[in-house]
Amino acid sequence: MTNTEIFNKIAKNTIRLARFATHEKIWSTLPLLTEVVATQAGVLTGKATGSNDEIYEVKLSLGERSRVSWECTCDAAKNDKAAPCKHALALAWRFQHRGLEDKGLEKALEKAPFGSHLAFKARFVRETEKSMLLKVWKDHTKTVVGEYWFPKSRTEVAQGNWYLVPHFITEDKSISGTPIWRLANGERIK
Repeated sequence: MTNTEIFNKIAKNTIRLARFATHEKIWSTLPLLTEVVATQAGVLTGKATGSNDEIYEVKLSLGERSRVSWECTCDAAKNDKAAPCKHALALAWRFQHRGLEDKGLEKALEKAPFGSHLAFKARFVRETEKSMLLKVWKDHTKTVVGEYWFPKSRTEVAQGNWYLVPHFITEDKSISGTPIWRLANGERIK
């Protein structure tokens, strides 16, 4: 079972176990949920700000026989062990309904375990409102591989004629380059 399948099972089972009254409360909790992390160990973690500005730490994982395990430092979780608190539900909902933007690294890891982004040499040709056309060169030469359109929102000028694009966008094009891990905070790791 892949981590994505584990996380989906955690999220679905957590929501299924919740009581209706608690389920309604997650909507007010979602904007207060921060630092959401899906770890390599198959654990979802996050922090939620309570109504009294106290920070609650939330953790969801999958135990024996696909049973969901939840932990939260809020009073509701301490007093009621039968159902997850609204913070645990908000964390599960947030993962279950994450947008395509949030799946970029996940998709890159599945397709290209050697890097999340590809750095390659290219020359800017022209652009539209949402895309840019780049003339891509073969690594360290001026031999043109082809011209390709890339979404502006996902394409970054790294340095000079070097461009940085998520690997899942470049995988169907015959582009060679330098694989780079791009972290959520913008830091790059070669």
